[in-house]
Amino acid sequence: MNWKQRTKELLAERGMSQSDLSRALGVTRATISLWLGESSSYTDYNVAKIQYKLAAALDVPKDYLAKGNDINKPQGRGVPVLPYEAIGRWLDESICDENTTLMFCPVRCSPMSYALKVRGSAMDSQGRSGASFPADNMIYVDPKLPLKEGNICILEDKEIMLGIYERVNGQDTVVFLNANSPRLQVESLKYHGTVIGTFTEVRQY
Repeated sequence: MNWKQRTKELLAERGMSQSDLSRALGVTRATISLWLGESSSYTDYNVAKIQYKLAAALDVPKDYLAKGNDINKPQGRGVPVLPYEAIGRWLDESICDENTTLMFCPVRCSPMSYALKVRGSAMDSQGRSGASFPADNMIYVDPKLPLKEGNICILEDKEIMLGIYERVNGQDTVVFLNANSPRLQVESLKYHGTVIGTFTEVRQY
């Protein structure tokens, strides 16, 4: 595998298109296509310059692109930041708005993973020990993980909710961290993924 193929592999793993990469670098989509085209050739000096730019945008060492040293290859991928209303379409069709922001999720996750900002205070533990997801906190969600009791999940009944999934007497329920938010029984549960983290230092593409 050469450096162009490694770049394409990294894009696929991060859920980024060549257009996303061009925006990150401030160059045209045609320039990226030219750089990564198998028929194009450059001097060693120009190849090194291109590799440095690509490596910086993809947050990998330049030597990884040049030599393929797997020990330097980071985990994670770019995931779309979705409003609550867009989650269903993303999961059903793998489509989001072309202007959707991508954020880098620094842990291993599936290509269908996404990020969103928490709405409301139901998952704000209000200073108590343990997990807390206050309003506007950015969380990362992987819908390919199986639904399990005790996990913090994105669930939908009549509306989309962030809460802890539990089964009580055969009934699906959602529990919240905020003591002022009561346990809810849900009738027609849709599972939209498990929260895999909330990261304070993330990169925006």
